[in-house]
Amino acid sequence: MDLRHKDTRQEEDLRRWLARRRKKDVPQPIWEKVKRDGHVDKALDPNDPYMREDLLDDVKELFQFAYQMVPLLGTQGLVTGRDDRYLQRQNEASVHPFSADKPIHKRRMLYMPLQRQDEASVVPTSAVDPVRKRAEAFTLYLAKMVAEDSLVKQFRQRVLGGGTVSYEEAVAFMESPAAAVFSLEWFEENGVPFIGHKARVLEGEWPPGEYFRVMGRSEGRIKVEWDRGELISSFEGVPPFRELQVLLVGQGSGWFRNELALLEDSVIGVLSKLAQQTWRFPEWGPLDIPDIPMFVLMGVARVVGEPYIEYDVESLKRVGPFRRLYQPITINVPPWLSAENVSQVYKSLKKDLPTTPQPSPRRLALYEFVMKQPEVTVPSEGGKPNVPSWAALLRSWNEAFPAGHEWRYDDRRNFRRDFLKAFNQIVNYYR
Repeated sequence: MDLRHKDTRQEEDLRRWLARRRKKDVPQPIWEKVKRDGHVDKALDPNDPYMREDLLDDVKELFQFAYQMVPLLGTQGLVTGRDDRYLQRQNEASVHPFSADKPIHKRRMLYMPLQRQDEASVVPTSAVDPVRKRAEAFTLYLAKMVAEDSLVKQFRQRVLGGGTVSYEEAVAFMESPAAAVFSLEWFEENGVPFIGHKARVLEGEWPPGEYFRVMGRSEGRIKVEWDRGELISSFEGVPPFRELQVLLVGQGSGWFRNELALLEDSVIGVLSKLAQQTWRFPEWGPLDIPDIPMFVLMGVARVVGEPYIEYDVESLKRVGPFRRLYQPITINVPPWLSAENVSQVYKSLKKDLPTTPQPSPRRLALYEFVMKQPEVTVPSEGGKPNVPSWAALLRSWNEAFPAGHEWRYDDRRNFRRDFLKAFNQIVNYYR
């Protein structure tokens, strides 16, 4: 019997089980990630305490983080699959309000590389998009200011040689188990370069599994190689282990870790301590924790002052506890944006998201009259109110107006019709 074929069939069965539980297939990039992290093997091992339900939770967590990252990077470079149309729609909706007919539906953060010491910089004489260029110009000033922070300068000087590194170098550094467990002093005493080394775990488990993170110590040996040498060194960690959320943005690609495991006194642990101190950078609006490692390592800054709109009309189409009846529209603009530009953003949005017109004074008064009656109840979110007796309400309504008044009703059906029209205009306001 071909055991490898058997394992493949088991994996396919497990993936189908996940799809049934999620009611949607698991995209290939996410499936490959949970396989690469060993979660699939553990779920298939009957002697491992890791259960199928644990794997389902890990897949859900990956999707949740991917949803959070889509507005930042779009779908390219993230753990998204072609079969996940929700993420694709999110990416298509994230467009700049002044460069397309449709406004952005979700916040999509923009990042800009700053000039590195070993690169020449070409400054364009004209801006294709003056709104964006002004935001980038303001961001350059903020970045220069944050670069003078004492802890940023100390880390760059000691670990990066006073400058910044490329996207590929930053990813390799953050993926190194040696940088996650060994201290600054260990690297310096052993002559191991912070940037440019390769490390792999020979014995033990790193990152530590769930059991070791909570109950026991994680220990083992790591082999580190670099241009001028190599060595094998033991490591030992005691819970609670630290975790860091990291986002790195390259040219058309992105790298992230939702919970990067590390030891407190490690090199990445020092970077993590800096990342937790977001109060050090209040001008950034505020600077998010995942942004700080990227800025410190690569000199890539999140653009401040980029106009964006936030709304989620999809939530109005959902059924069940996750449906949101009231979904406001948030327009976030920099203080220097002109009133004409702000109006342009909202007008463009209203073309894409038309709403019901204002009810007539008569229908609005009728709606308020009916809804204030104690016997009228609302059965569910977005559902039509339960009215025990339209005839009784009609009599009470007409008693408030003299004979011949234009707001009186002769027909109960017209009375009910006008209320329901007002209800749809007020409550179900998206056309």
